[in-house]
Amino acid sequence: MSIAKRAHDAADRPFPRIVSRQLAAPGSLAADALAGLPAAAGLFDSPPGRLPAEIATRASAHSVLQATAFTTTSGGAAARLDRILAGEGHLITTGQQPGLFLGPLYTVYKALTAVRLAGELERRTGQPALAVFWVASDDHDWDEVASCRIVDADEELVTLRVDPPPSWQGRSVGSAPLPPAATDLLRQFGAEAGGAVAGSAPRWLGALCEAYEPGRSFGEAFVRSLRAALEGLDLAILDSAHPAVRAGATPLYRRIVEAPEMVAEAMLTGLRSVREAGYEPALTPPSEGLQMFHDDGEARRHVLRADDGFVVGDAALGRRELLARLDAAPEEFTPAAALRPVLESRLLPVAASVLGPGEIAYWAQLSPLFAALDVRMPAIVPRDAWVLVEPRVDRLLDKLGLDVATVEREGKGIDDRWIERSRPPEVRHGIAALERDLADGFERLEAAVDRELPGLRSAAGKAAHRALQALEELGRTVDAAVREHESVALAQAARIRAHLIPGGGAQERTVAAAQFLSRHGRALVRDLL
Repeated sequence: MSIAKRAHDAADRPFPRIVSRQLAAPGSLAADALAGLPAAAGLFDSPPGRLPAEIATRASAHSVLQATAFTTTSGGAAARLDRILAGEGHLITTGQQPGLFLGPLYTVYKALTAVRLAGELERRTGQPALAVFWVASDDHDWDEVASCRIVDADEELVTLRVDPPPSWQGRSVGSAPLPPAATDLLRQFGAEAGGAVAGSAPRWLGALCEAYEPGRSFGEAFVRSLRAALEGLDLAILDSAHPAVRAGATPLYRRIVEAPEMVAEAMLTGLRSVREAGYEPALTPPSEGLQMFHDDGEARRHVLRADDGFVVGDAALGRRELLARLDAAPEEFTPAAALRPVLESRLLPVAASVLGPGEIAYWAQLSPLFAALDVRMPAIVPRDAWVLVEPRVDRLLDKLGLDVATVEREGKGIDDRWIERSRPPEVRHGIAALERDLADGFERLEAAVDRELPGLRSAAGKAAHRALQALEELGRTVDAAVREHESVALAQAARIRAHLIPGGGAQERTVAAAQFLSRHGRALVRDLL
């Protein structure tokens, strides 16, 4: 798109421009796998990428779950879900922990990618297909999920945080009740996130406030806000804390308890395979772990193998005792990160899963675990990755002659390049020429001194150093003057970075989805889809 066309669009249209970006860092396992490099791609049952053609030939399967366990965002989603759970059709899954105010932007990007792929699969197969968002309420990383960040009116990155309830640190986040402070946090969010632009934005912000009502569980608040954000799209949402999910997981847990060595060997094989391929494993679980946790209401603890049975915290349990507890209280057991994808595909007819780069990296270790537990590993499709460019930021990009890719790649290096380019040419060339002349002249002088007056070689070297140092100091003085002269442009570059790479990180991983939704509402979702 030309600069003139882009500027015209930005002036005419209040919504962000959507720019595709590279998902994974070059050289990472995820990037190499998506590029089809054999060492990385060979770690998966089928190389990550687009939906493989053979998906159309896969047989459908019944699910042990009923539609009542799900939340749907449209009538079409509900109708498809009933048919698929009954054994007609396939699901495209994705998921995330229940982050505060929907977590970062990529949470929504995952859901939209899954919705798009489900539509593609349905057109390809002629069978119903539906996107399912798995809410990992059993996660216990409070540092990751209990905060979000927004760019405030002063273009500063602000962190909003809710502290876990007393004695809840280390336990599953989804079941935790929202504290009274959630109300103040919502008020702060509304004041700092920026005014609404689209007509549907205030309605969505109202739904967010209703979802995060104090006393409601963290997981339920996330489900409600996700449903409000994506209402009308064909999507089903499944909270891993739902009793039907916990009960449905029991047969898988029983199998693991009955053959724990098999799971340990599968995890070790996956870890070794990644290392042999030349990458650092993303998961390094306890070697004695069963990939299960037990939460008795006081703490969430690994279930570990022991010589004569199992250990949960300080308690030693025999196999029969652990199996009896599984049957009596399935709600107390949750999967570890490695087991979660296996459980998902065991409970649901999953054709493909939409993953981010970190997830692709740890799924590279999971093929042996899927095989050991007789669960088919789904195809892996990377989530879509975007940068949202608000019109006011677009105008600054045009003014400075920058593009999004350059800003992401160079960051603050843009300032140095701008200063270098803004030096008066005669001054720039004069300093460079003098630097070359001084270096050449002192090199000749030092050679002559070394021949004729060897004792003065050190003095000549010091003189060269002082002269070049003085020239370098002159360059800094010139740059300071240029910087002051170009202060407006540099401030505009800083504003661009504040929005596109806030805090120096990728926008989609840093800024809360709620910030953009509260400004643009469903119009943004429509444009993204």
